[in-house]
Amino acid sequence: MPLPDLSRIPRKTFLMVGVLLVLGIGTWLFFAFALPSQTEPIVLSFWGTDRADVWSTALTAYKENWRSKGYQVEVQYEEVPRESYREQVKNALAAGTGPDVFLISNRGLHEEQERLVPVPATQFSLTNLREFFPTVVEQDFVRGTGEVYALPLFVDTLALFYNRDLFDTAGIVAPAKNWDDFRAHAMRLRKLTNGQFEREGAAIGGSTASISHPTHLLELLMLQNGAPMIDTNNTARLMGSRNEGLEAFEFYVQFARPNSTAYVWSDDDRDLDAFAAERVAMMFGYATDAVQVKNKSPFLRFGVASMPQPLGVPTTISMASYEGLVVARQSKQPSWAWDFVIFATTDQNTAGTYVSKIGRPSALRTLIVEQAKDADTGIFASQILTARSWPVPHEKSVENLFDAAIRGVLSGNLETFRALRGAEESLGQLIR
Repeated sequence: MPLPDLSRIPRKTFLMVGVLLVLGIGTWLFFAFALPSQTEPIVLSFWGTDRADVWSTALTAYKENWRSKGYQVEVQYEEVPRESYREQVKNALAAGTGPDVFLISNRGLHEEQERLVPVPATQFSLTNLREFFPTVVEQDFVRGTGEVYALPLFVDTLALFYNRDLFDTAGIVAPAKNWDDFRAHAMRLRKLTNGQFEREGAAIGGSTASISHPTHLLELLMLQNGAPMIDTNNTARLMGSRNEGLEAFEFYVQFARPNSTAYVWSDDDRDLDAFAAERVAMMFGYATDAVQVKNKSPFLRFGVASMPQPLGVPTTISMASYEGLVVARQSKQPSWAWDFVIFATTDQNTAGTYVSKIGRPSALRTLIVEQAKDADTGIFASQILTARSWPVPHEKSVENLFDAAIRGVLSGNLETFRALRGAEESLGQLIR
């Protein structure tokens, strides 16, 4: 009997088989050596912000998976209100009554790291992370010599929302692919009379008073323009060595400065409300924002497009926002807790069911291509592989320092150079 011609098997097939073999062997080693013989049921606590029914399928599947192997493992889920989630988790951990598993923002590792235990490389290595998830996850959740501290449930990306009817009326065939065309479109779509808007061109350039994600949008512009943000010496470098950051900052604030020729947005408005009411032709948001727009205005004809990029720059950069599951350092069952986290985030059926319930794109590489075809989440999913991040030292503080810089310029109290330099100095203090 002739041997099969292995050269005709696609390279991707070999890679996937290799990954499955490695994970299979790792699981066997973990099962054989890491887990003790069970004398009583294992009970893990997990605090999240989703409704309990969102997690019912995953928790049942995990329990049944171990029951078939002779283990009694149960994960007890507790829903905590999103607005008080971080504070409740922090207080519970301080009191020694916190959960085994909880959530952190993709920008929250620096703040939470001392409360967490990374996954042992024998359970889930950096190589595994790279096989399963996009680059941005490594940038956000890996520290030190490759220690993995969190695994993502989904990855949402910032996108351009545009009003189809207003585009048609203005004779604009398609949303802009670069920022130069975006500015031209925004100025063409605005209606400005004696300094007062009849219609705003685009919701951009404002502070947190008017924009849902001003920090994310400004950071994206800076990253796209090549600003290092924080250099290899852990020094704040928002300005950039060639003023890349300053150029991005000036580009951003021009849209909300009344004395600018590109004035298309008032910092007194609110982007989601204005877009839903057709007072503004474009805005930027995540998949969750698209849901809010539909709820506010069910019959609004709007489209979602990829984020514009700098003209003539070959590299595409997107901005991501997501959450990851982590294991508390004080957990009495960290190996079991990490086993649940790995199962919940890497099992394709479990992860796929979860994101279908919450309406966000999956973080799994194996699902991204298929999700890119989805009518609702397609654009958001298609940008995941190009999403990039930087080591945010403290999420809320960084938001505040950027917001202060934007407000300072819009109020006329600060020039752009002094405003961004002040933000850079504040960032340096955060790092130190």
